[in-house]
Amino acid sequence: MENKSRKIVNRKIKVKLWVYFLVFIISLILSMFHFAKGSISFYFPLGGFIVGFLIGHIVSRINKVTWDEDSEIIDLKLDKLGILILVVYMLFVIFKNVLIEDIVHLHHISSISLAVLSGTMLGHAVALRKKVSKIYRML
Repeated sequence: MENKSRKIVNRKIKVKLWVYFLVFIISLILSMFHFAKGSISFYFPLGGFIVGFLIGHIVSRINKVTWDEDSEIIDLKLDKLGILILVVYMLFVIFKNVLIEDIVHLHHISSISLAVLSGTMLGHAVALRKKVSKIYRML
């Protein structure tokens, strides 16, 4: 029999967490591959991962996790400030090469940007999971 937590969490939250996890794993592997292939210090991808994790935590603000009384499930909604944060983050992703290439050589950007993506996905997933757990404990 399926446990209570699986029944009360909206399917789109579960799917979103799995997508974040898969992107995290794939981008982490690709980042490590680019790191191993190049002559870049380990601290650059590590720093990118940490920055990405923090960005993921901040960007997770776009998800408002609530308890829906009518359907009796934990639901996910976007708020206006969260959408603004998402737009700013998307602009950062689009222009990251311009922002980073003054600091790091162009051939190292792949490893660092994949590490940032990996950290962002993990940070976002961790923050979303915390929000769901917080509501679940209140029930």
